[in-house]
Amino acid sequence: MFRSSISSMQKPYQAVVVEGKWDSLEESFPNDEADEAGYNNPYPTLMTVAKDNAFHIAVHSKSEKPLKQLLDRFANYDEQILTAILNTTNAYENTVLHEAAINHNIKAVKLLVGEGYVTPQQLLMRNESGQTPLFKAAAFGSTKVVKYLASRRNQMIASVHGYMKLKKAHRINYDGFSILHAAVQGENFGQYSLYL
Repeated sequence: MFRSSISSMQKPYQAVVVEGKWDSLEESFPNDEADEAGYNNPYPTLMTVAKDNAFHIAVHSKSEKPLKQLLDRFANYDEQILTAILNTTNAYENTVLHEAAINHNIKAVKLLVGEGYVTPQQLLMRNESGQTPLFKAAAFGSTKVVKYLASRRNQMIASVHGYMKLKKAHRINYDGFSILHAAVQGENFGQYSLYL
């Protein structure tokens, strides 16, 4: 059973990641005939050992097109289904937004956040290490993503000294490791001091 599920995901994964054929992401979804037969399961199958689905893979493209195509496919589905898919986590408990931040995909981040697919509250979602997408962006040196996410509503708070700083969820992970430590460790510290 497990072996057949791995082989069934190899073809679309190979086409997308190795060959760059992003349109092949459509193959990871149940076909329309299955939906008409009453199965109506719109959830994409897992495509990698890290339990990434098509949406996770789409943001690895460094563009918005593959993600936009997938989002358009769900235009007729209930909003709760799309929200559940976008909040689905991989083996590291990274959401689609986490993966977009890690991959420096500012276009996908702006599409997800700016178009309302991800709410300000969802920006505070943490992965298995307690890292928000903004925290991950800082750790991976995604300067544009950090600036954009920090500028979104309800991501900053006023300090006792009157200046704005990131909410605690963005500043400290579960181990007490700060976003500044993550940025320094990734040698990406210079550009973030305004937010910390």
